[in-house]
Amino acid sequence: MFISIIIVTMIACLLQAALMNYFLYKTCEYREKSSISWAVLIFSGGMEAAVIFFLLSSHYFILPFLLALIFILYTNILYKDKILRNVFVFIILSVYFTLRSVVEFLFSALKNLAYNQGNLTQGTFGTETDLQNYTLLCTQILSLFIVILVILHFTNKVRLRNFWLGFTVPTIVLLSIISIMVLTVSMKIELITCLCLTILIAAFLLLTTLAYVLMYKLDKEEKIKIKEALLIQKEQLIEQNLNEMQAVYNKNQSLRHDLKNANAAVVALIESGNLQKAKSMLLENEKITSENRMVYSKDQALNLLLNTKLSALHTLGVDVKLEIMTDLTFIASKDLCVIFGNLLDNIYDYYKTEGHKEKFASVKAYESQGNVIIEIKNRIFSTVLGVNPELKTKKDKSDRHGIGVESVKSKISTYSGVMDIHEENELFIVTIMIPRVGL
Repeated sequence: MFISIIIVTMIACLLQAALMNYFLYKTCEYREKSSISWAVLIFSGGMEAAVIFFLLSSHYFILPFLLALIFILYTNILYKDKILRNVFVFIILSVYFTLRSVVEFLFSALKNLAYNQGNLTQGTFGTETDLQNYTLLCTQILSLFIVILVILHFTNKVRLRNFWLGFTVPTIVLLSIISIMVLTVSMKIELITCLCLTILIAAFLLLTTLAYVLMYKLDKEEKIKIKEALLIQKEQLIEQNLNEMQAVYNKNQSLRHDLKNANAAVVALIESGNLQKAKSMLLENEKITSENRMVYSKDQALNLLLNTKLSALHTLGVDVKLEIMTDLTFIASKDLCVIFGNLLDNIYDYYKTEGHKEKFASVKAYESQGNVIIEIKNRIFSTVLGVNPELKTKKDKSDRHGIGVESVKSKISTYSGVMDIHEENELFIVTIMIPRVGL
């Protein structure tokens, strides 16, 4: 019996140490992930659990300082940013010792109240006392877990799709265990009741664990659905671009045919001496050629795409400014089409539903400090992010739409790039930075 108590207590101490180390892992940045770093983390966690175990039965003032020293030493080995990591070590240790003191104070107050009323006799051993200590440890673990969950969520270090469900489940279990703790210290409990309550607490903890496993699986399935939707959208975009490119090709063939006939007419006019009319026809041909020029970059697929998208914007009366001032050939053609195609489609969809006259869009690509910068912006008539911060679609069949931004992010990430979306001076601005170094 004594050995089982030691084992359960040690597991509880390991869980508390693991929760604090998980908090630091999510809030601090690793120097380098390797087998050595994991070995240091596991060894430090074992030492922390041992100190926490001794803190349960000893009140030596040096033990809290020893625990803090272990955290400071191993975090300085594993994590970057000295100030930040020490701040988070201070936060987690303050939370731990505060919760520990509050729970122990509540537990002691209840026990003293029961003893003063004569409901219980003083004791340090026995099944009933073991159950009381067991509920105390479980209360400490759940309290620590809930506070860490809240801190990580509101600092955006961990994002749960359903935070309130993730918060409510352990909170209900915590309140249930506290109720059992109140019961154990307020009346005499028989052996069989103690065993049943112990099993009940274990069942509560197991259900909490299963709830989080279920939420993890649902989150994973949701990500798979998003990937599938991205693949469907990619196929649709490729098919759409192929159709648009075919239309552009047909238009160019028709243009070449018309220009050939026009050139023959110009020659005939010159031979007949009608130079003024020949000059006028040449200028008209030059205007038509310049309007249909498609050479924006070295990537022919991107040229065709930009020509098609900009032509569509022109039909809506959008004043488009285009500047490709850097080489984009290190990015795959299909990825360039996904990036520019989705973002220009978003501008087209916005202006298609907005009837204002001042329609403006700008597309720039340039190089800065070894990075390729793609900046696409358009004038907006009211805030977009304020009304729709997640940029969710308002189209029908939303399961097939509204993931264009996610598709762009996915492509950019393959090149270690980043994307920023913000609003400034009545402009909706998307800025993409892709490092050219190492490519």
